[in-house]
Amino acid sequence: MDLARLVDLEVQLQRDDRALAEGRANELEARDAAIGGALLAQGGRLDAATAMGRQQLAAAWLDALGETGPRLGHRATHALRVAAWLLGLAAGLVGIGAARATLAYDGQQPVNVFGFLAVLIGLQMVLLAAMVVALLRGGDSVAARLVAWAARRWPGGHAALGAGQIAGRLQLHAAAERWHLFALNQRAAIAFNLGALATCLYLVVFTDLAFGWSTTLELGAEQMHRLCGSIAAPWRQAWPDAVPSLELVRDSQWTRMPGRFTTGAALPTAVQQSGRWWSFLVAALLVWGLLPRLLAWAFAAHRARRTLANLPLDDRRCAALFARLLPPAAAWSGPAPEAIGLPAAARLGNDRARPVPAVAHVATWLLCWGRLQPRQDAVRDLVARSTGTDPVGVGAVGGSALADDAAAVARLAAAQVQRVLLVLSAGTQPTKDVLELLATLRQRLGPRAHLGVALLADANGQLAPADAAELRPWQARLDRLGDANLGVERLEVPGHA
Repeated sequence: MDLARLVDLEVQLQRDDRALAEGRANELEARDAAIGGALLAQGGRLDAATAMGRQQLAAAWLDALGETGPRLGHRATHALRVAAWLLGLAAGLVGIGAARATLAYDGQQPVNVFGFLAVLIGLQMVLLAAMVVALLRGGDSVAARLVAWAARRWPGGHAALGAGQIAGRLQLHAAAERWHLFALNQRAAIAFNLGALATCLYLVVFTDLAFGWSTTLELGAEQMHRLCGSIAAPWRQAWPDAVPSLELVRDSQWTRMPGRFTTGAALPTAVQQSGRWWSFLVAALLVWGLLPRLLAWAFAAHRARRTLANLPLDDRRCAALFARLLPPAAAWSGPAPEAIGLPAAARLGNDRARPVPAVAHVATWLLCWGRLQPRQDAVRDLVARSTGTDPVGVGAVGGSALADDAAAVARLAAAQVQRVLLVLSAGTQPTKDVLELLATLRQRLGPRAHLGVALLADANGQLAPADAAELRPWQARLDRLGDANLGVERLEVPGHA
């Protein structure tokens, strides 16, 4: 999957979320069931159990939407390319300015080699090291942080609408974002170095420059020569003329007071020797400035492509999409076995058409909150009828003993559970206790575990799914948390109005 496809997928999923909020779930199910059936009829094996299979299925789904689907991906990637060129142009101009400043020569004092090395080499290496450390440490999505900041800055404006939900979606792709941003920074740094390098060559060719070195540190000519030798180590054999000799270093030491070289040489003599310094500085800029940025950019671009190609697409919204595309009934694409005189078990022989179960069908653990604790068996039965799969376990939380909640979470963490459904009585509000339990589950189970909240009503002694009006406050509250794998689940029981 490339960046354009990912943008289109996220836009369409956002549209589908709005449709679900408007009560058009049946419309989405009919649309996606038809698309899934058409894909099955084409004869391909649909696989929603692997990252590659989910990516192919999502791409086929976007293609099937045709003109009704989003087409923002190409425009977004084009805008990013334009932004990269503008940033590169700005960085190139900064590089030109930095080179002109460090190579400024007024005929009174020589160009300080130390200043050139500190600004154009040392500072760049420090910045690159800081970027690498930030990249390896990971962390939240920068775009998600910006969205959250905008929501806080304008709490009553459009920026606050769905900010948590958008931030959660952006957080899913934080790794891809980091590599793309790192690659973008390296492209700008390449432009900076090219601008500085071009300016250096221009000033050397078309002006006369005198070079010297001076520092308030207790650094003698021998130490300076060893430092230059260490910097020049990569090209010592290939370009020996670009390695300053000890004699050159001694002759180039400048003292600002009284404004002369320590050997007593005049500036015209330093100009004659400048060729032996400028070649060293140009080589240093090439090897320690431009080359690391080229290598970092190539590696970051490769990792950005790999990260996009390996996106798991296993979050709750994608899981719901694949469940609509490949419902359990999709395992059989022909006539009913009974209609042609075959036993019902015959449908299992159609291996070519039967899809691999989607990620939405992973094993589910139930947690019954508060008043539902004594009715765990009834809750389990209702959830099984709603989802078509029997939950693998049931736990009790929200009672009087907080230790019971901690023990239930510890059991789920030890079992590395990937899907938890917290079931509460209708009318229960998203209180601090409930939200803290969800936060603890997220911390212990990791960012990719699916956490759902369902509400059940008591209808004449029988449990039944709560209506949509009772779910909206919960969905609004959970959306503000910015967790893409946390949300409200509407249980639908066959035969229940």
